[in-house]
Amino acid sequence: MEERMKILQLVAEGKLTPEQADMLLDALDNKQSPKNDSKMAWDRATDELKSLGTQMSSALMQGLSELRRGLEVNLSNLTFGETVNASVEHEFPAGIDTLHVTTTNARVRLEHWTQPFVRVYVHADVRVEEPHRAKEELQAAVVTSAVDGQAILELRTNTERAKIGSSRIDVYLPDSMRTVTVKSRNGATFADHIEVQELSLDTVNGQLRLDHTKCVTMRLTTQNGSIHLFNALCDEARDLFATSRNGAIHVNGLPSSIPIQGTAKTINGNVQVVHPSLTVLYDRDDRKNHCTFERGQMGDEVNGLSVYLETKVGKITVQ
Repeated sequence: MEERMKILQLVAEGKLTPEQADMLLDALDNKQSPKNDSKMAWDRATDELKSLGTQMSSALMQGLSELRRGLEVNLSNLTFGETVNASVEHEFPAGIDTLHVTTTNARVRLEHWTQPFVRVYVHADVRVEEPHRAKEELQAAVVTSAVDGQAILELRTNTERAKIGSSRIDVYLPDSMRTVTVKSRNGATFADHIEVQELSLDTVNGQLRLDHTKCVTMRLTTQNGSIHLFNALCDEARDLFATSRNGAIHVNGLPSSIPIQGTAKTINGNVQVVHPSLTVLYDRDDRKNHCTFERGQMGDEVNGLSVYLETKVGKITVQ
């Protein structure tokens, strides 16, 4: 209140124009934003005043300094709410065969189930002023849509009144899925016993792990994290593309009855392809960081599995 009165007094004395006063009052009204945002708003307001070339008297400058100190004291006493764990669920209608998931700071788990529809459970730490509204705010952060068999789910990091922290997304998939993609900025992604024709997992920071999956094509990419496949390649698999900028790649278990052709390479690390059914050819015997491997012959009438594995820093194993 004192800050507002001081601004109005400066206007009455002709030392501030109404437009300039509005900028300062807007900065004061920004108290509900995070501390840094309010401080930035005040800085912008005072910087804009200076850029106008206004001839400020020493009294005005002192008044602005006092207002700034008062604002900083008020900001230091602000409460930013508390963190509450909340959960919500969403069920897509039957007939969905394509799902796109986008998230930040969340661990994603894809699992198979026998129901004919996709169900999603979201668990998150919600930082909110009013704890009883945590679930409502989390629901607002989960954005979904479903049109013509395609579904989209996005978990946003904030709403107007809350911030969404560490999260977990559990997705239950029927066996009729054609395409599933997951894009995550920070968080691991796990796939367990799912049946998908086309699977694409992409994360900036986090590991990717697949267990007993049945997919025709798989595209797995991570900037910082390892990639693990455990019995994740079935006889129907046709293409595996897995790359990591900084992390190991492990493939444990290959399909038993189809031809295989693959490449594995790393810049800083080594490659070990030790599956007994594969013929392996290394580029250099003294530094095993690049090799090709194969089993059987693929042709126009013989389908097989094509494998490409690459990491900049890390070890690659196929066994």
